Amino acid sequence: MSSEELLHEFQLFRAAAEDLEAAYADLKGRAERIDKQLAEKNEQLLTALDEREQILQALPLGVFLQSEKGLLAQNDAAQKLSLLLGDGLSALAMSHDEEDGSIQCVVLDKSGTKRVLRKARVQLQQRGESLLFIDDQTTLARLHEEVERIDRIKSLAELSLGIAHEIRNPMNGILGFACMMRKDPSSPKLARWALRVEEGVRRVDKIIKDLLAFARPEQRRAMVRKRLDAWLVEASAAELGIEIELSGDAGQTILVGHEEALGKVFSNLARNSEEAGASKITIAVESIDKGRIRLCFTDDGPGIDPAIAGKLFDPFVGTKESGSGLGLAFCARALEAMGAGIHSQPKNGGALLVLDFPSGQD
Repeated sequence: MSSEELLHEFQLFRAAAEDLEAAYADLKGRAERIDKQLAEKNEQLLTALDEREQILQALPLGVFLQSEKGLLAQNDAAQKLSLLLGDGLSALAMSHDEEDGSIQCVVLDKSGTKRVLRKARVQLQQRGESLLFIDDQTTLARLHEEVERIDRIKSLAELSLGIAHEIRNPMNGILGFACMMRKDPSSPKLARWALRVEEGVRRVDKIIKDLLAFARPEQRRAMVRKRLDAWLVEASAAELGIEIELSGDAGQTILVGHEEALGKVFSNLARNSEEAGASKITIAVESIDKGRIRLCFTDDGPGIDPAIAGKLFDPFVGTKESGSGLGLAFCARALEAMGAGIHSQPKNGGALLVLDFPSGQD
């Protein structure tokens, strides 16, 4: 090969090398641009995933992934529901779904408490899995029940007030005539009858007073602050045949309440326990937290009849033949009027009532 041919081949090689170098530089530039775009897309994807995770964790309802591996909690609310429901969660997941994917269920949690839940399902077609959304609506359901109870009691209170006013005047007249007949009878038999009329009228008058107290618990004196042992003076002075014991330093707890109403509440609770067959009441401070005081009233009686446990504080509900069924209803109404509350809790042997008060501490 001549030198000219060799030079020509070298020039061709050099040109090809330059083309390859330029192509490599272009390819490298493209790769750098693609890497930058991929990094930006990855950052956007990670941000989106992080935002989705934050939204998922912030949801107040439990989100579960249901697959062949079982039911997997996807957020904190789901974890809490898993701990709360235990085996009941699997049964809930397997229960029938409505066509619109939403259904309300009532299940028992691990403690045996009824929980009102609403569930909805979204099918993931491509993966053959589904997302299960479970919302615990127990508190909302209880609030609805409480609103209905308050509306019902308000109507009964208005009715009670009207009846009490209509009956009171003629009953006072009957009582007056019966007293006159007993003091100046025309026969011993008539005197006995007049005495029975008096006794009956006084019982009716007691019911009327209970009706008025139930209907108007807020018409009391101003709110005052006193120690619990001072509030219990009325109950202790009522000559009840039941012992009232304060646990620890519960007697020093400061409570805020209406002067007349709160003392009568404690008297009614003590009398109710005594008439139920209890010989002793123990009062303890369960907790003082977040501006609230919880008192536990425990007696050694036969306990609360399960048949009336759910409506224990409704008016005209009771098991005593001689009672008006207004004692505990008055307690609930009076406590509500002063920003407090009362409810019963299950207990083996005896009754347990929990009173919740605004804190009386400064």
